[in-house]
Amino acid sequence: VPAEPEPYSPWRAGRFAGEGRSDCCVVYRAGIPLQVEISDPASFFPSFLENAMTPILIWLIAFAVVLTLLLKRWDASINRGLDGLLPAVLRSEDDRWVWCPALAVLIATAIVRPVDLLFTVIVIGVLALIGTKLAGWVMNKVQH
Repeated sequence: VPAEPEPYSPWRAGRFAGEGRSDCCVVYRAGIPLQVEISDPASFFPSFLENAMTPILIWLIAFAVVLTLLLKRWDASINRGLDGLLPAVLRSEDDRWVWCPALAVLIATAIVRPVDLLFTVIVIGVLALIGTKLAGWVMNKVQH
């Protein structure tokens, strides 16, 4: 196993010492060694970053498309739907530039990482349920 990289280097590759294989590399990310198989050591970083960039590019494209569609449909349907859901305190004259990007981020994330978004919604729901029950319990104690 190669020695630890310098602390200032977020990515560092070293030759895999085990078995004398030339098709493996060890990459340190945040001090954690990751063994990565590579076909050509000269093209290691572009292929590694290419795999990391695919979800980012899909997310950016989905965000741009969804944001464009939301902005086009704002007056026809989305504004009326949000006006019915939101209390008057949360509404303003030009909600379009707040709600369209927020909804676009949520929808793009749901397209790229649906399980992560589902788990986040479940955790927020459980925390809101606990907070509601706790607030009700406190209010009952205060009234008696």
